[in-house]
Amino acid sequence: MFLCLSIFLPWFTAYFIICYLWPDLKRSGAQALMRGSLAIGMGFGISSCLFFVCLLFVGSHPDLSFVIDLSIFISSGCLFLYKVRKKDIRIGLKPEKKVSMKFHRPSLMLAGFYVICTLAITFFILNSVNESNGTWDAIAIWNMRARFLFRGGDKWTEAFSNLYAWSHPDYPLLIPGNVARIWTYVGHETTLAPIVLAFLFTFATVALMVSAIAYLRSSSQGLIAGMVLMGTSFFISHGNGQSADVPLGYFILAAVILFCLHDAAAGRGLQLLVFFSGMMAGFAAWTKNEGLLFIVSLIAARFLVTIPRKGWRSYREEMLFFIAGLLPILIIVAYFKTQIAPPNDLLSGQGFNSMMHKITDATRYAVIGKAFISKLLTLMKAMIFIFPLCLVLFGCSHEKKNHSGMVMPLFVLCFMLSGYFMIFLITPNDLIWHLNTALQRLFLQLLPVSLFAFFLGIATPEEVTWRCGI
Repeated sequence: MFLCLSIFLPWFTAYFIICYLWPDLKRSGAQALMRGSLAIGMGFGISSCLFFVCLLFVGSHPDLSFVIDLSIFISSGCLFLYKVRKKDIRIGLKPEKKVSMKFHRPSLMLAGFYVICTLAITFFILNSVNESNGTWDAIAIWNMRARFLFRGGDKWTEAFSNLYAWSHPDYPLLIPGNVARIWTYVGHETTLAPIVLAFLFTFATVALMVSAIAYLRSSSQGLIAGMVLMGTSFFISHGNGQSADVPLGYFILAAVILFCLHDAAAGRGLQLLVFFSGMMAGFAAWTKNEGLLFIVSLIAARFLVTIPRKGWRSYREEMLFFIAGLLPILIIVAYFKTQIAPPNDLLSGQGFNSMMHKITDATRYAVIGKAFISKLLTLMKAMIFIFPLCLVLFGCSHEKKNHSGMVMPLFVLCFMLSGYFMIFLITPNDLIWHLNTALQRLFLQLLPVSLFAFFLGIATPEEVTWRCGI
């Protein structure tokens, strides 16, 4: 019972908050699914931050955690009921030319989606039963840190001692904080806590992808995107391995999608979508260090997209709402980084001359570039055929708004990949070892947003059948 409460209280609280603040773009199943999947990340992001703040000021008290969560849940539920009783403001997508396009086999596609979803869930559960503690990263970093938070009492900060430098003690606490919080509710350690969290983030990523593509393009396009994501074996295997890279990929996707919804819709209240995007970007930084790179990448991508189209004023207004959502979480991250965690192992202990020597070493560029291409080809074996096949069968969308919608996610991907390249360029670790151990996980972080950009830009099955006169 307490395990269920620890999961559903933050989830439903966030759902009520989103429903209260979210502009009602259009009433649809896709929007409801999107709200539910966004609520998972927002709920566990907020609960992790609150748990960390409670640890700082009063320590770990299960009764206090429950009272805080229940109070926020009741408050958000009351706001939600208040909005339900009021007449909602309807805000639609930008007016566009309506074309009657029918896809004649949606039931077949839906059946295929359910089959792949069932197989992915079965694979996840079976692997989680066999490896209930997760992979090495989960054991040595995330779950070990959660045990320090749960068992440590007043000495929980010793988890971040340099004695444990091999376990990256500077990594943020969204995942360990939530695992420790669930254990605090339950009263003992259970492997179900990290397994359930991993399951929710893995399949919330799928639900978010499907609903966003369905909302912005079409239901069939969303189903195809979801099938491709679930059919990517290393995505599901890293998910059940309790890797923090899957939650980070979720937050990256969520922040990008919220900006895309803001761009696609017309009406009042849309800046709240930007506010939510700022929150999701903040939670990305609270999940892993790469989230800080994502914040910079997203701000830069919005600059390149918004300034030419709408000018400085629109960009400034966007950034005010974005920073309003980002800042409270960023303050928590900054406090953790400066007051509790040790310096980052990639930056500490390196002099300026050492870094400049690496930056000017041409052989490092060649090694990193070769590794990027090789690892990408290895990981995307099946998708190397899926992408060209989709392009051949569907082609690019003829709608201009879909091409412009792709631009920002692609800018984000370019900035993120450039940042990863620079990290490898200056790493104090053995370059080959670092590439072999980290590059796959970094690509995994960008997989969901890459698929989102791709399926946003290609034609939908409905467009193809309409073109062919079927």
